[in-house]
Amino acid sequence: MLLALGIPVAGWCADGDTFTVTTTEGLAMTMMVLSETDKTCQVGDGERNCIEQAYTGSVTIPQTANGYAVTAIGSYAFYNYYHYGSGDLNVTSVNIPEGVTAINRYAFDDQRELKTIELPSTLRQIDEYAFNGSGLTAITLPEGMTSIGASAFYNDRLLTGVTLPSEA
Repeated sequence: MLLALGIPVAGWCADGDTFTVTTTEGLAMTMMVLSETDKTCQVGDGERNCIEQAYTGSVTIPQTANGYAVTAIGSYAFYNYYHYGSGDLNVTSVNIPEGVTAINRYAFDDQRELKTIELPSTLRQIDEYAFNGSGLTAITLPEGMTSIGASAFYNDRLLTGVTLPSEA
């Protein structure tokens, strides 16, 4: 991938290339190109945490990143690796923008401090174990949801309310 000042050069990225953006909270967040043709990307590279620093607080996911529409939260994007000694990532709330259609497996795994989340109306799927072990107490799923993976909310001991779409 060719870079200009650390930013992918439009037309020179390939599917699967990664780049870093800075969130409104000042965090360096890894993104991965899903489709150069469609100009779409996801949060994280699908294999490890998208924020590689200790942090506790809210996270606002950008709607676009370097000219790419953010359409997914990748696998393990906000996984809390505290067991492995790489520093705690404790997300307390997250705002997911319109345009995101998928939250992939283990995306928010072990985010015990995650109390609130804003899901976009464009969300269609939540994969298996996406919120495993989170601190969510309630969640409202948007209209148009088509898929919720097995154990998506497994081990969410505080979760007492799930509002399903009327189409469910």
